[in-house]
Amino acid sequence: MLSEFAWKRLVVGDDDQSLGVPLTGPFDSIATLPNGKTYATFGHLYVRYSDAGANRIDVGYPKPIAGNWGALPPAFFAGFDSMATLPDGKTYVTKGDQYVRYSDPDARFVDPTYPRRLAGNWGNLPREFESGFDSICTLSNGKTYITRGAQYLRYSDPSANKVDQGYPKPLNGNWGTLPAPFEGGFDAMVKLSNGKTYVTRGREYLRYSDPNVNSIDPGYPLPIAGNWGRANL
Repeated sequence: MLSEFAWKRLVVGDDDQSLGVPLTGPFDSIATLPNGKTYATFGHLYVRYSDAGANRIDVGYPKPIAGNWGALPPAFFAGFDSMATLPDGKTYVTKGDQYVRYSDPDARFVDPTYPRRLAGNWGNLPREFESGFDSICTLSNGKTYITRGAQYLRYSDPSANKVDQGYPKPLNGNWGTLPAPFEGGFDAMVKLSNGKTYVTRGREYLRYSDPNVNSIDPGYPLPIAGNWGRANL
């Protein structure tokens, strides 16, 4: 999904470092893990944030996924499609039609018998979702949402095993007042520790302060460039 990098010098903590950070987007996946840290992936690289608003990239990042992200199968080295920690406390990462699960808070040890195929293992998925997800997130309302293209699913159970009745639904007309580019789908979605939900699409992102993501915060969408990782996030 990532087509280009913007190489810039950023002040990260107290250190001035040259980082290959996708300041112009897009992100492939974003999630806050049980360890309280937020991870964002782009291509074969990822960054980590320790603050609640994902404002400052931790020193030493980005890092390649291969060799640094737990005991991943090689198919996942090139990048993730989606990632989230669900209410059951476990972290899930998808790539194509496969996924892995972690039970430890740092996502270091893939659970036994993984990876698995989405089809036949991830609850009662509609056929069009069996080939992969674009984004996953559990919102402040306690429900988990999965998007693929212009459609999305909703789950009310903690392990996302049973799709809520009436889903999938189109994003357009059901997911608040989305700007037109976002009606075609999301790249990544995350609820940060600051209580706000963020949705990215290409080089832009939205922010929601309400738990049901019905109303976009004033001033959004904003470009990722110059805004993601800044004080106004």
